[in-house]
Amino acid sequence: MELLATFARALGSYFLQVGSMASVYSFGVAFGVAVLYLFLRRRRRNLRMLAVIVRKLCAPGIWLSRSSRLDVAMLLFNVLIFPVIFLGAVLSYDAIAGGVFGWLGQTFGVLPAPRVPGWLAGVLITLTLFVAYEFAYWVDHYLSHKVPWLWEFHRVHHSATVLTPLTNWRMHPVDAVLFFNLIAVMTGSTQAVMHYVLGVPAAPYLIQGENLFFLAYIYLYGHLQHSHVWMTFGGRWSRLLMSPAAHQIHHSTNPKHFDKNFGGAFAFWDWMFGTLHVPHDKREVHEVGLTDDQMRDSLFVSLIHPVHAVVDRTARALTPRVESKREAD
Repeated sequence: MELLATFARALGSYFLQVGSMASVYSFGVAFGVAVLYLFLRRRRRNLRMLAVIVRKLCAPGIWLSRSSRLDVAMLLFNVLIFPVIFLGAVLSYDAIAGGVFGWLGQTFGVLPAPRVPGWLAGVLITLTLFVAYEFAYWVDHYLSHKVPWLWEFHRVHHSATVLTPLTNWRMHPVDAVLFFNLIAVMTGSTQAVMHYVLGVPAAPYLIQGENLFFLAYIYLYGHLQHSHVWMTFGGRWSRLLMSPAAHQIHHSTNPKHFDKNFGGAFAFWDWMFGTLHVPHDKREVHEVGLTDDQMRDSLFVSLIHPVHAVVDRTARALTPRVESKREAD
């Protein structure tokens, strides 16, 4: 009973806190944004059209599909282990921030404190930490596609054949551990640098422990990146922000879309590193998932198969070395 009570509390805090990226409030706002966007794009705007849009967004074929059911299973599974992973990342964050700040002071001495109002210091640190988080996200995402053994774990996320906001939690625990600790290194170092430059331990603006800018991204368009709402930002904005359509391109089965659009909230990292594919106004993605999927929408297989694949890759990589050594002997 105690275990069930703990699980219920975890679910409650996860879904009912405004500052949670899985809050019912964020899902509600995202749904409203999607309805409004699709409604305004229609030539005929009336209540009948509004009802059609809502029915399409709530289609059972999307929410009751095998792929979506696995998303739910992965979410419930990760609710239990993510707090442990996140705690480790927080501890690393504190240690890294303190260590880097101490090293900067010993190496370069104490800088004269700039005359920065407290509110401005808060805005600067909040924005800087968000940018640091997004850069760490891009690096982790890029490596997860380019390093073969990392890809084996990340492909769990790409095995989704239907995209919903819950697909964001279709994530292998090993993938999550690497991601959160890289985030801790990047944001912890950034916190230390900003503390050193500003001369004061400026606190970022948070809502229930979450970065204000990050929450704005999640509420306004982050959830819609894992959906079938073809929302583009157009023009220069597409090189600054990663629209839902741009991220759907990242999940596309079309070879011309492979290894494109690694960013989260921002598109400019992909623009800078040559991996950006700006979506057209007309839908480009007609199918998502993996062409060689072996997950079969199973929680057990999704957790075990990547481990087996990495072991198999490692064994095959070591076999030539063993044979070469035998030949030499």
